[in-house]
Amino acid sequence: MPEEVAETVIEEQVLVAPPLSVSAELCVYESPVDLLSLARRARRNSFVGAGMGVCGFMSVLASSTAETSSTMQLLVCAGAAFFIYKHAVMLPRSIPFIALRHVERIVVLPTTDVTDVTKASGETSMDDQLAATSELQLQILTTNLRLQMTLNEPADMWDGARYSGLVNDTRTTFVTMLQERQALHVDEVSSSGVDEVSSSGKPGLPTSADPALLQALAASTKVIAQQEVDCRTDVDDVLKLPSDGQKLASEQLADKKSKSSRRRVPPAVEIKQLGISSLISGCVFLMAGSIFIAKSAAQDASSPGKRDPTLGDLMKKLKGRSDPSEAQS
Repeated sequence: MPEEVAETVIEEQVLVAPPLSVSAELCVYESPVDLLSLARRARRNSFVGAGMGVCGFMSVLASSTAETSSTMQLLVCAGAAFFIYKHAVMLPRSIPFIALRHVERIVVLPTTDVTDVTKASGETSMDDQLAATSELQLQILTTNLRLQMTLNEPADMWDGARYSGLVNDTRTTFVTMLQERQALHVDEVSSSGVDEVSSSGKPGLPTSADPALLQALAASTKVIAQQEVDCRTDVDDVLKLPSDGQKLASEQLADKKSKSSRRRVPPAVEIKQLGISSLISGCVFLMAGSIFIAKSAAQDASSPGKRDPTLGDLMKKLKGRSDPSEAQS
């Protein structure tokens, strides 16, 4: 009987995981994506697309005749102004807010409880060691933000001072921020953990000094007890947030209504798509303007009776239908 009790005690000691022991800063994630070059290319494409679109609108104006109403000309000018504002002003302004989701580095700061885990490290998983760590501090660098986070275990219904009583801990968990709300984007992280992370620095893959710890963090249910958000000043103007960017970024990260069942597009892909959409829009309007110019030139070369109807002819016809006095005469 005493021998059975001793064996049970030994098994319990083996199953109890020690907390994480981090004596120095540990970089568990570093992204290889060069978002700056993508952002510059997207901004350049937006300017080019805006220029092509304006040329298309001006072509429509140039192909209009003297019979074209001033209202229609004002509408074309308003469309050109809106196109410029959307693609040359609003699109470049949206790039920094898309880029703030892109995580460049995740650093685990030294833990307060330094325990010798050499004996138990092979017997317990990294998930168990992370769960046994009462507090963990992270420093997360995005493209234009510097985040300082403190992760704690969620309080039970009857534990804690603030979350005592029959109230669950409603603070945001780290896994919720990464996977459900997707407020931060970490490459190659899915619901099952880290798919492909290189510890040897393979080209095109994120690097990690401890892939097992990164996988445990990506699935961690620890709550974010404290969070400090600072705007980085060492970034290019194309990625720099405005003066109120810190407040807007904090609200975006704390937004609990942004849960989505679908995987959001990575920031690098989203920024690239913005530039491509501007180019496509500019090409469409430029082609439309070219068609108007070509028709106008063909009409000038042909006889007046056989020419194609112009925008002015269409407006004159519609105006005649809407005026009953002219119809009777």
